[in-house]
Amino acid sequence: SSTGKIGHLKIVSEGSVAAGVRRIEAVTAVGADRFVDEQSATLSKVNELLKGPQDTLKAIEELVQERQTLRKQVEQLQREKLSATKQKFQTLIEDHGSAKMLVAKEDFPDADGVKSIAFQLKKEHQHLIQLIGAVVNEKPLLTVMIDEELVKSQGLNASHLIREMAKSIKGGGGGQPFYATAGGKDAAGLDQALASGKRILLDQIGETA
Repeated sequence: SSTGKIGHLKIVSEGSVAAGVRRIEAVTAVGADRFVDEQSATLSKVNELLKGPQDTLKAIEELVQERQTLRKQVEQLQREKLSATKQKFQTLIEDHGSAKMLVAKEDFPDADGVKSIAFQLKKEHQHLIQLIGAVVNEKPLLTVMIDEELVKSQGLNASHLIREMAKSIKGGGGGQPFYATAGGKDAAGLDQALASGKRILLDQIGETA
């Protein structure tokens, strides 16, 4: 009945909704009082977690900076680990006449790391077949990459092969003839999956283990 009953008014958001038009959202009266109380309680909890700093904002800024620094350090360590893993994989490549083959298993921080190494090795080695078993966040991951020329000349198919290999890790997957991946539930089956994949490939290209 009167504007006085609005009491407190607290703007909670503001933004553009159209050209030359902006939208403001606010809480008023009891809603505004409740909002301020909630914000105050949140700030108190933050101060409690920060062990009662003299300058709360500065303490939070320092935490954010520390987090950014630690993230950069972790990313650098991961890059170094991937580089070391790639060098290790280089030494595991076997020559099987018409093809070279890498069969390897390693822990990875994420699936992107496996993919990155696989594509790097693909560029550096001709006629390369890669069977990589990985454990990512305690979950098994299989990757198969086959040189395109071998796909054409030997009739190899990464997608078909990985479906067979995935049975050993209680999973499934697929992809393209030259590149396929599969996830599963049983990381203990990675060795068996890699062994079966190698056996199938050697049979297809006319080689023996």
